[in-house]
Amino acid sequence: MWSVSALEAPREGDIVALWLAPGRFSDGTEGECIGHRVARGEACLMKILLTQDDTSITVMTLNPMATATIQRTDIVAMHRAFAVRTPDGDQRFLRAA
Repeated sequence: MWSVSALEAPREGDIVALWLAPGRFSDGTEGECIGHRVARGEACLMKILLTQDDTSITVMTLNPMATATIQRTDIVAMHRAFAVRTPDGDQRFLRAA
């Protein structure tokens, strides 16, 4: 489980939660996988923010190692993740600064 902040602007290098506009994303897979849930606006993506400007952002995934550029018009919301909660209930902060 992730903890995210809508108050702090995401910076390059942050892990971010992205909610994309319904119908704007597809990973080409079938069934009830994450790509279709994101396409319907029912799920978010957790990615590493590499770069951003006024029109787009570039994010990175680690598994598989890949980058993607997303137009800001396709993003409903983007929040900085600041902690992750482990299954035993401990909250681990991602960055002290």
